Amino acid sequence: MTRKFLWLGSLSVLLASFYFVATMQFVPKGAAQVAESFLTLLSDGNLEQAYDLTSQRGLAGSLVENSLAEFKAKLGTNFSGFKNTAQLQYVFPFQSQGNRIRRWLRGQEIEMPEITFDYTIGQVPYSLRLIYRGKGQWRVLYFGAHAG
Repeated sequence: MTRKFLWLGSLSVLLASFYFVATMQFVPKGAAQVAESFLTLLSDGNLEQAYDLTSQRGLAGSLVENSLAEFKAKLGTNFSGFKNTAQLQYVFPFQSQGNRIRRWLRGQEIEMPEITFDYTIGQVPYSLRLIYRGKGQWRVLYFGAHAG
């Protein structure tokens, strides 16, 4: 009888652990590194290197532009030294470990095609949207302020 309860208890702990891990949010390490690098480069004034991390095609309303000259002109020195005030608010869309496992089992691409990091820089909310280019490559598609 004791052995049966021990086995059931172990199974319950295993299932609870699996559920906890499967429902945890997953943020791709590569995407997070690109977002962090982009903000650091902007803050340090390294606009050429920051531009290299972009998709090099802008979306309407974005500070990402189609050429390095446009990118530099739009950003100027507005972001110099802001890195210390940048705070990550959330990552969207929510992707759980379980979602990745399901896509992997179905033979689908496990990475999200697009992911958005929302920051507050000073008192202003900013979105940094990344697109997945395959083979672990993430690029900044959009960076701009938005309404809170």
